[in-house]
Amino acid sequence: MINYVEESYIELIKPVIRQNNGFFHGQDKFGYGTKITSDTVIQFPENKKKYRVYITLISNIGSRWIEKNGRKYLR
Repeated sequence: MINYVEESYIELIKPVIRQNNGFFHGQDKFGYGTKITSDTVIQFPENKKKYRVYITLISNIGSRWIEKNGRKYLR
């Protein structure tokens, strides 16, 4: 089952320190990965908790997603 993030959220930029090789945490030497940390976080109006947006990038296809209550949600 695919879960999608509801449309009502605020997108914020919260920079992540990159690794010494210039890549984000989770990227391999080619730039791909299954849980790449991004500079984006989202916040829902009903609470103040911020959720980090992760990227799965394999070949030339990528997906952005969050983890909320132990479940993955596509955005």
